[in-house]
Amino acid sequence: MTRGLGLARLDVAQLTTVPGSRWVVARTTDTTVPEGKLFIAPVSALKGPNIAWRQISRFDDRITDLALQGDQLYQRTYAKAPRGKVVVL
Repeated sequence: MTRGLGLARLDVAQLTTVPGSRWVVARTTDTTVPEGKLFIAPVSALKGPNIAWRQISRFDDRITDLALQGDQLYQRTYAKAPRGKVVVL
């Protein structure tokens, strides 16, 4: 990960890619709660030394799970949805 992303020392990241998608998704969390931050970057950027990650969610968005399918990112959120809902980006 890149130092300028505002991550805490205890944050861990998980990268998600799927065949046929132009994107890689980085999900970070401090491991004590399922919510964290989401970042995206083009898969082609992984070849270079400096990846321009773009933050697409923060802890307050309460994203707990995701699925990348092609260029669509399905996210389960509990923000303003006590039973959860799926949103697509």
